[in-house]
Amino acid sequence: MISAVPNVLCLIWDDAPIAAWNAFGGLVETPAMRWLAGRGLRYSQWHTTALSSTTRCSLLTGRNCRAGDGTGTGAPGAGRRHPGVAVPPEAATLAEILRAGGYRTYCVGKWHLSPAGAPAMTSARSTWPLARGFDRYYGFLGGQTSHCYPDLVFDDRSVDPPYPPAEGYHLTRDLADMAIEFIRDGQRAAPGQPWLCYLSFGGYDVADAVPGEWAGACRGRFDMGYNRYREIVLGNAKRLGLVPEDTGLAPGGGHPARGHLPGGQPARPWHSLSEEQKRLSSRAAEAYAGLCSFTDHQIGRLLGYLEESGQLDGTIVVACSANAWTAGGWEGPAGGWEGPAGSWEGPAGGWEGPAGGWEGPAGGGVPAGFPGAEGNAPA
Repeated sequence: MISAVPNVLCLIWDDAPIAAWNAFGGLVETPAMRWLAGRGLRYSQWHTTALSSTTRCSLLTGRNCRAGDGTGTGAPGAGRRHPGVAVPPEAATLAEILRAGGYRTYCVGKWHLSPAGAPAMTSARSTWPLARGFDRYYGFLGGQTSHCYPDLVFDDRSVDPPYPPAEGYHLTRDLADMAIEFIRDGQRAAPGQPWLCYLSFGGYDVADAVPGEWAGACRGRFDMGYNRYREIVLGNAKRLGLVPEDTGLAPGGGHPARGHLPGGQPARPWHSLSEEQKRLSSRAAEAYAGLCSFTDHQIGRLLGYLEESGQLDGTIVVACSANAWTAGGWEGPAGGWEGPAGSWEGPAGGWEGPAGGWEGPAGGGVPAGFPGAEGNAPA
């Protein structure tokens, strides 16, 4: 029970649909998220703005931040079709408000709230985290970066990763380590001073970013196919009380609210895929699930540190996803990342990350009770 001014820990996931975590009925193992959901409140109507940057802007300011409002950051990464936003100068951030109230403030991980070109060391830093209320920052400023060779910024300077991938480096682990270090250092410098830690992880739409042993741990879990996966997850969501009992599945060709999917095709039934397509689709889903579970493990380490140091009971923890999947899809080499709903299509039949799970070419079917794959995410 919180009896004093609470600490605040914000855990922001990227590309995490509501039908992925087992805390919401999915088949991806996330024990830390499940523990948090069981100990606190689980929201079934957490609506994002469908885009990573604008959701982050709204979360930090309480405002309805929209791309195209004159604060656009330009394309946040190769293949992305949507712009990001910068926090308007007149909008106070949560960090600015809490720091004025005596908090220490830390930002770790993905920022994605600065104009295009801001990560350059020669650019102005007026939109960087340290200029928007945070005392310390460690992470990457853009919309995406490599999990193995990230473009890192420490406070206001560019730095290299602390050790190479050959020695086990992974961005997600590094971010959790730095969050623990910031909090520990702050407690040593000013014991009892409340803190805000905004920990934002990178994306999960790069299948080769997961450590091998974590992808292997999910082997065979999705071999039933995406049609059956949707049925299982919807049943689980009903048992958890997240959707009404009469909720049905949307047509496999896409959510009715979306209308026509430009350039898309109806999702192919799982049984119509070749064995090669099924294998690659299953392996891609295993990689995605493995990276989610790996991230959840890092969150568990952070929560474990807070418990060991006696801070967990005095900390409000907010865990949410900024967006479900890329709301415009990826464009890449032949057969690469493509599709209006973020599906990975081409020779493999592909997979998809929105709330309906992972699907085939141009795929979109999500449970009709979820108001859109890109706009509904776990919290």
